[in-house]
Amino acid sequence: MAAHVHAQFLFAFQTTGLFCFSLGAFGLSWPMLLFSAVTIFIAFVGPREPRIYLGSNDKPMSPLPRSLLVIFIINATVNFTGNWFVFGTILPGLLVALGGIIEGTLAETSFNQLWHLFAFLMLDYGLFLHMFLYLGLL
Repeated sequence: MAAHVHAQFLFAFQTTGLFCFSLGAFGLSWPMLLFSAVTIFIAFVGPREPRIYLGSNDKPMSPLPRSLLVIFIINATVNFTGNWFVFGTILPGLLVALGGIIEGTLAETSFNQLWHLFAFLMLDYGLFLHMFLYLGLL
């Protein structure tokens, strides 16, 4: 049970970070505020079943609810657009999203610490790239 809650909150907070950047990129318009409200509701209050199943023995992947994965993918896509709009590249958002996907799919299902390290490094590289782009160093 604790692994389920951990994975759900990890993805919920990553999704929140994605839409916060998108709000900064596109501004506080009504469509973006509505999008944010729907995201928060699905990420933190939304349905927890059905879950995503992958592999043998119906082992849960992540174990993430489908609704949370869908809203994560939608937010990542909007975030890529925001990265392109602000920085002219999608690489920072792509690294952060891929780090989250690796953490939620490979690391949490295999409990292999190398996958956790790889996901952590991808997330950090994406965040550092954001920082350098914000500061105008790249």
